[in-house]
Amino acid sequence: MHKTFDTVDEKIAEVEFFLKKMSEVKFNFFELNCYFSAFLSATRSSTLALQQFKSIPNFDIWYKPHQEKLKSNKLAKFFLETRNEHIHGGHYPISGGSFSKDEIQFYFYKQRKNYKFVPEGDVVSLSRDYFYFC
Repeated sequence: MHKTFDTVDEKIAEVEFFLKKMSEVKFNFFELNCYFSAFLSATRSSTLALQQFKSIPNFDIWYKPHQEKLKSNKLAKFFLETRNEHIHGGHYPISGGSFSKDEIQFYFYKQRKNYKFVPEGDVVSLSRDYFYFC
């Protein structure tokens, strides 16, 4: 089967879909957790879709610096650790939220073993920052 870049585009669209769904959640904590779980999986599958092109000449020259940038970024490392823990049966990493008439924000658990860094701020905003950084 011939590989096309459409797969990568579709995976990126999937990430954007779940990010949008997360931003639309009102008070349903379970719904947010489901969309966040799907977001974590979709972000990883988008990089795997991209890596199917590693046989293209000079792919590594382009991709290695990007990998190093991700490895050195605290937020990217947090999301990678969160995804790995979650897909291997770990708890949902979102602890709760704050709700006002104008704004809803959800937060990550602050006390997480084996995590050197847990970002401050809203889960949806941090997820968006992570996605755009990738």
